[in-house]
Amino acid sequence: MKSMYSVFILVVGWCTVGIAQDEMGDEASAFYDDVTQSHLPVGRLGGLSMDAATTDLDADGDLDIVIVHEFGNNILLLNDGTGRFESGSRQLPSRIRDSEDVGIADLDGGGDLDLVVVA
Repeated sequence: MKSMYSVFILVVGWCTVGIAQDEMGDEASAFYDDVTQSHLPVGRLGGLSMDAATTDLDADGDLDIVIVHEFGNNILLLNDGTGRFESGSRQLPSRIRDSEDVGIADLDGGGDLDLVVVA
């Protein structure tokens, strides 16, 4: 139930930002900076993204991102601690599947996070 609540809040947040930008037009740029080009490896993000999850996968204290793609390579973006992300995708299996969902938890009780991609 907790993860459903989190997803609901996230979606509402996205809608609120979209409404604020539409209503404010050019004034929205005073509140939001587009750092896509400088903070994300944009070329890696093309494709049909189906799901994303965030957690600290490399145990350095900041949130990393896993993005799963439909019939494309899944993506791991590692946060460098300043909000900039570098590709860590080589650490993921390279086999292309119809990836739809991603889950992250310590499933085996081993003390580290496990990544599950549903295809």
